[in-house]
Amino acid sequence: MKHRLAMWVMLSLCGWANAEVRRVPGVPPALELLQPLPQDALLAADVGLMVQKLDEIQQALVVVQLGQGDDNPKWVMNQTQLAVLMNKLRDLLQPSDEVVVQPPIEDTIWPELGMKEPAYGGMLVVLQTVTGERFAPIRIFEGKIADPKNNALVTDPGRFLEYWLFGTARVRRDQMLGASVLPVFTFEQCRLLGQRIVETQPRQCLLPENNLMLETDERPTLKSAKMQTFGQCLKTGKALIYTFPRRCVAAGGRVFTEPPVVWDGDGPVDEPEADTEPDTELDAKPARAKKDKAAKKPAAARDETR
Repeated sequence: MKHRLAMWVMLSLCGWANAEVRRVPGVPPALELLQPLPQDALLAADVGLMVQKLDEIQQALVVVQLGQGDDNPKWVMNQTQLAVLMNKLRDLLQPSDEVVVQPPIEDTIWPELGMKEPAYGGMLVVLQTVTGERFAPIRIFEGKIADPKNNALVTDPGRFLEYWLFGTARVRRDQMLGASVLPVFTFEQCRLLGQRIVETQPRQCLLPENNLMLETDERPTLKSAKMQTFGQCLKTGKALIYTFPRRCVAAGGRVFTEPPVVWDGDGPVDEPEADTEPDTELDAKPARAKKDKAAKKPAAARDETR
C-alpha cells in the first residue's frame, strides 16, 4: 500500500512539473491557463471554428481594454446573451447573398470624430466550451474582429457588435462606461449600449448627463455628430421642440436642451418687454377696446389713475 501511494505521488509531481503555463496575448495574468494535458491546448482565434462549435460553447468572458491589467472591467455573459453573440458571429461570417448590404453611414462618421478615451483599446471576448477548451481571445475594436496578433478575422460594420457588448454588462456602471469611450450620435447606438429606453412616440434613449437620443428616420451627418451645444444645433435650422426649456433635434436624433440665459436688460427679470404689435386680429380687438375705454375717461379720473 505504501509503495502504491509513493508511486502515485511521484507520478503526480512529474505531471505537474511538465505542465505548461501559457501566456495568451491580450489576456490579463488572472486569466492565464494552466494546461497539464495536450487536449487542453488553447484553440485558435478562428471565428469559423467558433461557429462550428456553436452548440458546445458554454461561457463567454468579456473584458474592456482600458490598460488597467487585472482591474479592467470584465463580466461573464448569461446564456441568452451568449446565444445572441454566437448568432451575431455567424451572421458576420456568413452574410446573406440575397440582400446587398450597404456599408452603414456610421462607418463614414466615427473615424472623423477621434477617440473619446485614448486608453480604450476595444473589447476582448474569451469563449469556453463545455469540455473546458478555450479559444484564444478575439478583439472587437474599430469595426473589425481580430486575433491576439491583431490580424483581422471579420469586419464589424458600424461597430454595432462592439456597442452591443457593452449592453451585456451586468453592472450599470459598466454599461455607462460605453457612452464615455464610444461616440454616440444615433438612437440605435444608444439602444445597443443598453441605455434606458422611454416608450414615448417617438421613443427616447437616455444617456448620462441628461442627454438623450430621439428615434428618427433622419440619418446622421458628420456635422450633426460633431455638435456639442444647443446653439450649434439651432444655427443649422434643425427641428425645435417648443417645451420649456426649448429643445433642438439634430440629424440622427441627438437632442440638445437650451441652457438657462442670464437676463442682461434694463428692467426686472420678471417684467418682459411689452409687445406693441398684436400677433393676430383677435389679439388686436381687446387691445383697441381697452384703449377706447381709457380715452373716454374724464381727465380728472385719468390723473387719479396716474
